[in-house]
Amino acid sequence: MLLHDQRVISFQTCTVQAEVESLNMEEHRLDEQIREMEEKLRGFSEDENNQKWLVVTEEDIKSLPCFQNETLIALKAPHGTTLEVPDPDEAIDYPQRRYRIVLWSTMEPINVYLVKYYFSVRKCIHYYLQLFIKVYPRP
Repeated sequence: MLLHDQRVISFQTCTVQAEVESLNMEEHRLDEQIREMEEKLRGFSEDENNQKWLVVTEEDIKSLPCFQNETLIALKAPHGTTLEVPDPDEAIDYPQRRYRIVLWSTMEPINVYLVKYYFSVRKCIHYYLQLFIKVYPRP
């Protein structure tokens, strides 16, 4: 019985090692593809002939099917800004869902733009979007 158990363990070990090797090869292949795409993107964005195409307009964003019937907010924030979206169901102080976005920046001001507002009475009777912008040093 001991010999059988050792063979099973040996087989399982070989199987796991082969799987790890396969996953390492796949990871290497994906890393290489990411590197190639980053190079292509960099080349595309640095080409002066493409500069006029590197703009996304408000209408471009609003026309995307995934953003239909949604409220859209755009943020322009400095590097290092912290963004938190608390779970709306955890606000025990309020009887209804309360959506919040909390931003912190120690650098420059944060710009917030309401791109598109969507309200559906069928979806909910009261729809609240509360946005708190705080600029103060991190604790």
